Amino acid sequence: MRGLRRVMQRLNMLEGDPEPLASAPTIMRGFAWVRAERGGFFRKAVRAGDTLKAGDSLGEMVDLWGEPVATIASPVAGVALFVTTSPAIADDGLLVGIGQPEEV
Repeated sequence: MRGLRRVMQRLNMLEGDPEPLASAPTIMRGFAWVRAERGGFFRKAVRAGDTLKAGDSLGEMVDLWGEPVATIASPVAGVALFVTTSPAIADDGLLVGIGQPEEV
């Protein structure tokens, strides 16, 4: 809500000056979209906002009987921007979006 209020104040849709940011925004230099090779059920091991290293487990794909069929690993270091909330995943289904922060 604070962000929305700041934008509206900046566009003169609301009165007042936008409050200063608590910290500088993080700029992403790249993004990685992690997809399931085959459909199944995704048991996630991370949440949005988690910091990841390349190779960290993002979760596993299991079949209809709950047997693991694939371990999903992070292809890059970064921050999990979103994690699919539905456990049922189709072939080539999107699982996790990872942002790669710009080095400061």
